[in-house]
Amino acid sequence: MRKKESGQALIILIFAMALAITILSGVTLTAVTLAKSTRLTEDSQTAYYAAESGVEYGLMKLVRNPSGCDAPAPNDDLTIDASTVTIGYGLVESVCTISVTSTNGTVLKKIQVQATLANSKVTYCCWKELP
Repeated sequence: MRKKESGQALIILIFAMALAITILSGVTLTAVTLAKSTRLTEDSQTAYYAAESGVEYGLMKLVRNPSGCDAPAPNDDLTIDASTVTIGYGLVESVCTISVTSTNGTVLKKIQVQATLANSKVTYCCWKELP
């Protein structure tokens, strides 16, 4: 080996290690980002379905107790799976508005439905997710 070529292998080794570390860092960062995104999606779905369950709970409560919507400050707090669900009721004329807020982790979902009760029959409309 000539004098000018000494150290060349060390430079190639350092360059190869730097390249490998860069690639591994990129793969690791991508995997962590994907895991966080998946967790957020799961939390969002769980919160949404818990909010829907809360609306159904509110409708069943209205069927069982038709005056349940006009009681002073009627609220229900439930825990469904890992979600905290708050159900609020509001009565305007003969329309009961059921508003549900569900929280799971950092995700918040809100659903609202309007219902009327006539002749022991509940009719609902306007089931919507609020921003």
